[in-house]
Amino acid sequence: ANGGAVDGEAEEPEEPEAEADAAAPVEGAGGEGGEGAGGEGAGGEGDDIPDPHAKSRREIARLEKVKSRLVKKKKKAEDREGKAKFILDMESEVKNAIVKSVWVVSEGAIDKLTSSLNVLQTTYHIIKALLLAMGKDPATFSSWKRCYEYFNAELFVTMQNFDATKERDMEVWKRVRRCYRTVTDPKKLEKEMPESFFGILALQYIKQIRRVARRAMEWRAAQEVVKKAGEEIEANEKAVKDIEEAIAKADAEAAARIAASSGIGADGEELGQEGE
Repeated sequence: ANGGAVDGEAEEPEEPEAEADAAAPVEGAGGEGGEGAGGEGAGGEGDDIPDPHAKSRREIARLEKVKSRLVKKKKKAEDREGKAKFILDMESEVKNAIVKSVWVVSEGAIDKLTSSLNVLQTTYHIIKALLLAMGKDPATFSSWKRCYEYFNAELFVTMQNFDATKERDMEVWKRVRRCYRTVTDPKKLEKEMPESFFGILALQYIKQIRRVARRAMEWRAAQEVVKKAGEEIEANEKAVKDIEEAIAKADAEAAARIAASSGIGADGEELGQEGE
């Protein structure tokens, strides 16, 4: 028993050495500039250091998601704008085809209109609608006789050159519709001018320029959507740029403050070193 006690007592002096060995890694961790646990831990660039720009970076991420949606929105708007333009061009081609047909019968139509002894009542409604659509003063065609000043080649030139894509005066076009909708039986137009069918062609022309005008309005609306989407994307990109510049500025100011407080100049030399 005594021998065991002696053996146990002989081992007691080694315990402080074991404690010293256990403390040794801690000593080395902070000794070589942070290669150990303390190097990139609490004494280095640890994960527990808060990002001063975390909120700004989250805002940038949010804006990037918004931009992605805006880009898709603009793409869809551009597709709609392209389709609207295609339809407008097609309707304009139909209008031009009708004008060509009108030109073919123009001489016969003028002869019939100027030589008719009786009022071509049904045709008169269409002529009034046509002249209203062309922007003529209603007082100048308030009667069949007064319409005579328009029964010449200039009327057909006006029809050919009329820009149906421009903005319409909707009040005028309400009157235009009232005039041509008075004609409930288009066959009467054929009977009044069977040689040229001018009344029928003029009615087709009026309805077609109305279609062109509506398609042009749809196209302009689609263009506005594309434009607005582009402006929203530009505003989004500017907001991101402003935040990034603010982060860079804040980082530069923070670096300058740290350098000033540690006595290090912009060139890396200690301030006041030359004076010593």
